[in-house]
Amino acid sequence: MKFTAQQLAEQLNNHNHDDSFTKFVIKTAKDNRLVIVTATGLDCITFIGAIEDEADCYMGGELFLDKEYVYTRQSKEKDRKPILSIYDKRAVYTWKFMTKIPHSKFVVLKNGKRWCEAIVFCIDDIFPVRTES
Repeated sequence: MKFTAQQLAEQLNNHNHDDSFTKFVIKTAKDNRLVIVTATGLDCITFIGAIEDEADCYMGGELFLDKEYVYTRQSKEKDRKPILSIYDKRAVYTWKFMTKIPHSKFVVLKNGKRWCEAIVFCIDDIFPVRTES
């Protein structure tokens, strides 16, 4: 089934932090080259779908993506795309993400309250698939 980042984000809106993503959601993300980015605690950012990885990001920080993995540092020889994770327990969202990568947002709830403003993006928007002519 074909899904865009916006459609998947709409389906995930108001996701409960304590619930795992279903096998259907994970497969849908992978099949459509989508990446779900969310926080899982005070120190861990999880990437699900076209990138399957976790990053230690205690109370926020900048993360860098390449085609397959997440890094906590930019490398001069690599073209990695940044995502800023922001932690503020007094804000409307304890966690949120800022990036220039085209993305859609969805809300993750914890104890019935807004906890994380998570994102979904298509990996092809930042690392286009090359086709041979």
